[in-house]
Amino acid sequence: MDNCKETNYKFISSQIELFSLICDDIGIYLSICIFFGILNVVKHYVHVIAAQLHREAMSVNPNEKRRKLCKIIGIQTGTVLIHIIDILIISRSNFILLVIAFSSNLIGTSLVYKYHRKDHRHPLRSLVKSIQHYHSLKENSDEKRELGNYIQYIQTFMRSEESKITNQQDICF
Repeated sequence: MDNCKETNYKFISSQIELFSLICDDIGIYLSICIFFGILNVVKHYVHVIAAQLHREAMSVNPNEKRRKLCKIIGIQTGTVLIHIIDILIISRSNFILLVIAFSSNLIGTSLVYKYHRKDHRHPLRSLVKSIQHYHSLKENSDEKRELGNYIQYIQTFMRSEESKITNQQDICF
């Protein structure tokens, strides 16, 4: 074990090491703790925005301008930068920063699911709306034929699933 040497770094203390600097000042430590907690909450929000924009963009034709490619790239850049800062802080953190990481992740997740908007365009909602307006489509249109095929496929699938359930002898919950 000649390659390993003991350091004076303490896991449970207000000492923190960032960028090869060891800080023992309580003011700097509390500032980093607050910054790190806020960063983790923001990280969840930015991640959800990026995933949502990606999902919505993939449900739109690639030739349409509604894909918001520049916005997606900008949000993704923010996500990567936040992730890098997060790794730099947590890689040499101590017990309190790990507790802050855990709790701020939970807080960020709960805030996102409580306040973030729903998807603008979801494929299932679009399909449901299309099926609801099936009878208002022109009789020989391609859209009505394609939608009719989807409806027939769904009905066939549902009948086969229903027969699988009724054919089973023992259903356990």
